[in-house]
Amino acid sequence: MAPIRRRKIGLATTALVAIFLIGCGLGHPGSARAETPARFYSHLPPEDYSDPIWVAATELLSGGGKLNWQVLDEVDARAWLPDLARRLGQVGIQDIAEEDCSIWRSRNQSSPVQAPNDGLLDLLKGARAVFEGTIIERTPGFLFGIPATLLTVKVTESFWMDMEVKPSAGQLYLAYPQASFSADGWIICGGWQEGPPAPPTGSKVVVLAQSPPNDRGGALLQVSLEEMVFVADDDSLTWPANLARDPAMEGILAARDLADRIRLEIGRLQPLKYSSEPSVENGKPQ
Repeated sequence: MAPIRRRKIGLATTALVAIFLIGCGLGHPGSARAETPARFYSHLPPEDYSDPIWVAATELLSGGGKLNWQVLDEVDARAWLPDLARRLGQVGIQDIAEEDCSIWRSRNQSSPVQAPNDGLLDLLKGARAVFEGTIIERTPGFLFGIPATLLTVKVTESFWMDMEVKPSAGQLYLAYPQASFSADGWIICGGWQEGPPAPPTGSKVVVLAQSPPNDRGGALLQVSLEEMVFVADDDSLTWPANLARDPAMEGILAARDLADRIRLEIGRLQPLKYSSEPSVENGKPQ
């Protein structure tokens, strides 16, 4: 019986160790992943702003898979479904081809926004969060009633984050300024900036976010195209136009070069902007 008893103790110990590791976020790679919220609410008091600021596309559908017009009114998004929207005969939430979207966009352009036109140093001076991460999920929906794609980003390196930026289980959420999808067959295309579609999952990105979080939890960042640098599998970089014009970017060809330059510039800016050395471990100043 002794061997059996020792075996039982071993299994119990293994289970306890596994639970401990999972609790510490050191177990299975997916064990500590936070579920992407279907709704985000404003950091303002509920009496000032009670409606959700972000709603996932799946929230637009009723139990029967039909469009719920009440939710559209709740997020002030009904304007994005005018009479000219074409029915595709699809059900649920679907990605749509760019040619379908371009026909719709020709009659429904979103209002332009004033995007930052700064170089790297200016972006670092105004940054609320500077980090590198991997896109692990992309969710179409509406931000403040405007089509957007929520990018769930697993932070792999944090160069600097304001105290108000608070990752959830190591994740931050980027509101990408474009979305193209259909809901119950209704085409929904647009955003607050013209540009390429949201990148696929698995893409790596370096973010220099200029705006504070919009949500109560401090994890949702609204970004423009000029605040993101995308990293290819071979470590090469896709620059936004403002950084491509920046002479300081000459010679920076790979993500590791960009990371080194960011650390160097943050070190130089530290006496002016940063109260202490930024922590790579938790993204908050010590």
